[in-house]
Amino acid sequence: MKKNKLFIILLTLSCFFADYKEPKVALVLSGGAAKGYAHIPILEMIDSLNINIDMIVGTSIGANVGALYAAGYDSKKILEFAYDTDWSAIFLEETNRRDMSYLHKKNDSKYQLDFNLKGITPSLPSSIVYGQKAYLELSKVLGQYEYINDFEKLYIPFHCNATDLISGKDIALSKGSIISSVRASTSIPSVFAPVDYKDYLLVDGGVTNNLPVNIAKSNGADIIFAVSVASGKPDKKEIKSSVFDILAESVFIHSSDLIKKNMDMADYSLSIKMPKGSSANFTSRGLDNIYKAGKKKVYENIDIFYNLKKISGPKKNRPRLKKLDELNLIIDEINVYGNSYFESDFIKNNLGTSINDTLTLELIHSAINNLYGLGIFNNVRYELQPNIKLNKTVFNIFVDETESNKLQAGLKWDYNYELIAAMNMRIKNLIYPGILLTNEFQFPGLTSNKLELSYNQTFGGIPYYPFLRNTYNKKLVDYYDREGDKATEFTVRSIKNEIGLGLILGKNLGFEISSMHEKTTLSSFPLQETSEDYNNKIAKMNIIRIDFDSRDNAFVTRDGILTKVELQSVDFNANNFQNFYIDIDLYKTFGRQTFRVHSLYRNIDNFSPLHHTFFKGYIDRTAGFNPYFLSSNELEISGFEWKYHYKSMYIKLFFNSLVKLKNNSNDFFLHKSENTTGIGISTKTPFGPLDLIWAQGPKNLNKNASEQSFFYVNIGYKF
Repeated sequence: MKKNKLFIILLTLSCFFADYKEPKVALVLSGGAAKGYAHIPILEMIDSLNINIDMIVGTSIGANVGALYAAGYDSKKILEFAYDTDWSAIFLEETNRRDMSYLHKKNDSKYQLDFNLKGITPSLPSSIVYGQKAYLELSKVLGQYEYINDFEKLYIPFHCNATDLISGKDIALSKGSIISSVRASTSIPSVFAPVDYKDYLLVDGGVTNNLPVNIAKSNGADIIFAVSVASGKPDKKEIKSSVFDILAESVFIHSSDLIKKNMDMADYSLSIKMPKGSSANFTSRGLDNIYKAGKKKVYENIDIFYNLKKISGPKKNRPRLKKLDELNLIIDEINVYGNSYFESDFIKNNLGTSINDTLTLELIHSAINNLYGLGIFNNVRYELQPNIKLNKTVFNIFVDETESNKLQAGLKWDYNYELIAAMNMRIKNLIYPGILLTNEFQFPGLTSNKLELSYNQTFGGIPYYPFLRNTYNKKLVDYYDREGDKATEFTVRSIKNEIGLGLILGKNLGFEISSMHEKTTLSSFPLQETSEDYNNKIAKMNIIRIDFDSRDNAFVTRDGILTKVELQSVDFNANNFQNFYIDIDLYKTFGRQTFRVHSLYRNIDNFSPLHHTFFKGYIDRTAGFNPYFLSSNELEISGFEWKYHYKSMYIKLFFNSLVKLKNNSNDFFLHKSENTTGIGISTKTPFGPLDLIWAQGPKNLNKNASEQSFFYVNIGYKF
């Protein structure tokens, strides 16, 4: 009898345990822009109590934080990412200059105003930024797991949602590209451009469903813990100060009532009230306040976490995910999607990688930056189709071509030319893909018009561009005699027509060879030569140019090299001469201190027309010298500069030395070197860099005269 009772008990227990299934616990994280970092203390407590989570569902910033946790990053690491992310770079979306193509660098930030054109009509952009920087920031942390196309196979199964602008529906994302899915889920309308993904045009998931409890339920969650970082109804005074806050709060107003319903559907819920106006506060101080608010709420509701621990049991011992760099996948195929103007071969040739290369995250980012640095794409993203067994993968590239033309405008006050305004129109893919038409007009300090037509293509993997240029210049010039006194002033007008071919040898090196015809007129020139000696005469030139530019920034350079070399073979009015020019700048930074060494040499080996000896230069090379003294047949200047950087400002001390000066027109030779010294301070302004420079140098190179002081004010970019 006892044996029968024991058997019945054991049978009952075995049936009970056979039917028993551990509850599937889901963590659902809401959107809320910067406020979403209040989710991190939630994860910290889950890690601290070793609570098991079987599924993570998130939207917007909740998808960002949730995806990192699902990939295997712990709460401590996610907090580090939050503080280390360069949010200013994301919202300004500035391209790292070292990733720019050679041609992109040549037009780097010359203008303060930049308008998109549809045809010749100005148009507004679809968003504040296109989101390329945001995408790359996600790729830095999620790119090691981009080869996992099913989010159920992450360290913790993961789901997120986004809103389809075409249908207006809430779209659940659980397969495909983890980076693109999270980027789409965080795409706040008007702040970030929509993501063209699969058959959808996706924006922030918070537009339709800012707390996607329903996705957790539909994927079999038994216990749901939902966390919302909503601020409640916006306060007028606190919200109206920030455009970002207005946009962010506008997105979430629609789904605020739905959040309450979803909170009621959850088994456990936590609503973290944030200070108003914190949606856009990505500063360290702002993140501190958001993090503290989240932590305070966690400890006020500690019972929730202890209850979850009882229900879920200890954290499951899941195997660590392999990183992409550990798989040694070989690129088996490269595909390009989204291009219509530019050929796939052109895009592939600019990747910097090819079939049979071993794929690493560093190689991927280099390839993406190479394409984005061309300046012809709004966005560049990637997806992988791996075959782990064969150790191979398909590397898919998705591009969004910049179709709009540009109208650009700039304003500059320059010591040499005084006020200069510039306008430039850029028309891309004129008549045929790859053809670019630009026209820049400057006035009044220097009247200039430069029209250029170029055609960008590749041959044998080397980019090249045939070009036609027409340039008109008008400038009032001071002329000094051999005694160093001002003799006269006159106007120089020139028209140049140039045809040539350019080669791009990597990101930093450009080479041009061309032929030019130049027609020049000099007015009111009462010296030995008459203006008729120059009027309506044609100078025929064969030109070679070499440019090397590896600078990290064109205006406040910390590291890199800038080298310009030009050789002209000129036939002017039956006189032949060679004009050689080389200019070298070297920069190196240690901490807050930047050291610069520069050297410039120019030599005209025979008789030349006067206007060919004019030296324009820049203040950073000639400060302390009257620039018209430097008009010569042979010239050599070297200098040294020290800068100390503090936030957006810097001070500098400099020394320039005029080593050689020879002027055939007035038989002047510099018999000893002349030096200048100076100090300057610079800062950023809405109009570009502001330079205030004081320098002391020789009053007259030809006489033993006293030194004089020069004070320079320059604001704006170099045209």
